[in-house]
Amino acid sequence: LMYEFSAKIPEGVATDQIPLMLQGMLRDRFGLKMHWESKEQAVYALVATKAVPKLKPSAPDAPGGARFSSLGHFELNRTTMPAFAQSLSGMLGRPVLDTTGIERFYDFVFDVNPADLAGRLYESPASVESKNPSIFAVLQEMGFKLESRKAAINHLVIDHVEKVPTEN
Repeated sequence: LMYEFSAKIPEGVATDQIPLMLQGMLRDRFGLKMHWESKEQAVYALVATKAVPKLKPSAPDAPGGARFSSLGHFELNRTTMPAFAQSLSGMLGRPVLDTTGIERFYDFVFDVNPADLAGRLYESPASVESKNPSIFAVLQEMGFKLESRKAAINHLVIDHVEKVPTEN
């Protein structure tokens, strides 16, 4: 099922409050009941391998954004290291945690072989690593590496949700 929502956020609401407002709306309209569970699982830790990784700082007034193409081209503008690690999670099919300690905003532009990304969610982590050398090589060129680790990751668990929302 697909739903379309139209909502106006009141002036002065902090950006970090918007997810809570959305949860409240889903709870009220769909009877959403959920909780968070922490589960230990395989992750990658993003680690800086050089004293100064090759990073392009973002201009202070640059807009943020991300563009990904099915041809393997990635552009992340005005991005923090935790957000960069999150985008790598999508490519690699398992969580990537930022352990670099690097702050500020950066621009990332890189290309990977699109064949490296195909089928990644249906294979074991070991086969993903062996089939994605270009992702690992690109990160190495930037001054980073990915280390396999185990970590507790929070997962949202939906306990109940109605298919039909209540009226306004």
